[in-house]
Amino acid sequence: MKKTMIALALASAMGTAAADVTVYGSVEQALTHTDNGTTTNWDVTADAPNNYIGFKSSEDLGNGLRAFADVSLNIVSESSTAATTKNAHVGIEGGFGKVAVGRMLGVQQRVGDATIDIMEGNSIDVTNSAMVSNTVAYTTPDVNGLSASVAIIADGATGQQNTDTLAYSVGYSNGPVSAVYSYQDDKVNNDQTTIYGATVSFGDLSVGGAFETVENNDGTADVDTTSVVAAYALGNNVVKVAAQRPDEGNDVNIAELEHKFSKNTNAYVNYMQSSPVTGAADTDTFQVGMRMKF
Repeated sequence: MKKTMIALALASAMGTAAADVTVYGSVEQALTHTDNGTTTNWDVTADAPNNYIGFKSSEDLGNGLRAFADVSLNIVSESSTAATTKNAHVGIEGGFGKVAVGRMLGVQQRVGDATIDIMEGNSIDVTNSAMVSNTVAYTTPDVNGLSASVAIIADGATGQQNTDTLAYSVGYSNGPVSAVYSYQDDKVNNDQTTIYGATVSFGDLSVGGAFETVENNDGTADVDTTSVVAAYALGNNVVKVAAQRPDEGNDVNIAELEHKFSKNTNAYVNYMQSSPVTGAADTDTFQVGMRMKF
């Protein structure tokens, strides 16, 4: 409420009319030690997805319709003054669902966020984990725990009149159990990605997992990746573990202890071991970090 009032006060001071506006953001920094078997170093690092500032706006249009907009910027790193666009989309929602146009979180990234991306520090994620531009997305209303999303990316990359990427997901969530299926057809890179994910909670214990297949049509081998995570809450502390096993790339194991000072502020200790499937030397990363959201 305070953030909305501040934004409205600023708009009023500038003599302009405004819809409801909310300022939001996150700042995270970590002291990080890396050992790749050859060199070791200490560094202060900043995870770009967790460092951002944004503005959300909404307006009641009547007849059950609401317009919305979201613009945010990533603060790239602790050593850079540059910023890049995180969100930049506008849309409308009502009883029919929600339609958004612009730059936003991708359909398959939302699957990753919901199933395996549970760490505050170093984490595991799905392959298609980037924000996407030039997107038109539709999300259905939630009907007894069942919902779906579909998005098309159309940026002319193929030089043809068809869309460049089509992605969709179907999910179900009811109480402690949720499951999701997602498919993405990338016509630019000529590959298709399928993800099956699920989470289940048993009181203070939650377990999640995802199985992902990337089918390459350029002669390179397909890639299968299995990911599992678990988290156990002990009061204001949460113990988390994660493991990811791809056909190629790096096997990853992560353990983290998070302490929640409040709803918006936490600190964590994170350890990650990354082991190339080729048998090359492991890389061990240790982090002590803090994050505040507003």
